[in-house]
Amino acid sequence: MTFGTAVSEQDITVSFDPRLEISQDAIHQKYDASKELEGYQAKIAAMVKQLVESKNTATTLKVKLEKEDAKKYKSEITTSKEIIKKVDGLIAMYLGTIDKRQGITRNPEVTVNQRLGLASRYIRSRFGEQTDTEKTLMNQFKETFKKTVSKTNSFFKEDWFAYMASIEKIEISPFKDFKIFTTN
Repeated sequence: MTFGTAVSEQDITVSFDPRLEISQDAIHQKYDASKELEGYQAKIAAMVKQLVESKNTATTLKVKLEKEDAKKYKSEITTSKEIIKKVDGLIAMYLGTIDKRQGITRNPEVTVNQRLGLASRYIRSRFGEQTDTEKTLMNQFKETFKKTVSKTNSFFKEDWFAYMASIEKIEISPFKDFKIFTTN
């Protein structure tokens, strides 16, 4: 602790509430499960970030192609719209669809993020050995996570790669057509 120029140091021991009987195994189970979920949370954040960046790229390209020549690049614009729709669907699998209703609403879809939050709340809220409920919630989250990651990876390997290849073939010159003017 410091106050002005005075500095004081001392080791302290933090103990659990003595009224609770909790074993070291239970503490380690809770800690390990929490750390595992934190790792998954970081992966989810990275995947959603990549999806959002991909959506922004496709949206920017669509707008650029529409400005350049909407008739000439009609199929590329359509493909961009389809890619944006697929990305929105993948993001919804992680975070849910945007609900435009006002007030307190409940979205019935089960997302990866909801499964993560539920497992996390159960694991972090209890003291004692991990229960079957906590294990089941963790397994349900992992199954949903694996399925969604598989779909995301499939999208990037197939759809996004094909989209990139088709867009990279387009050469748009920064120069506009010009006229030669006469003095007459």
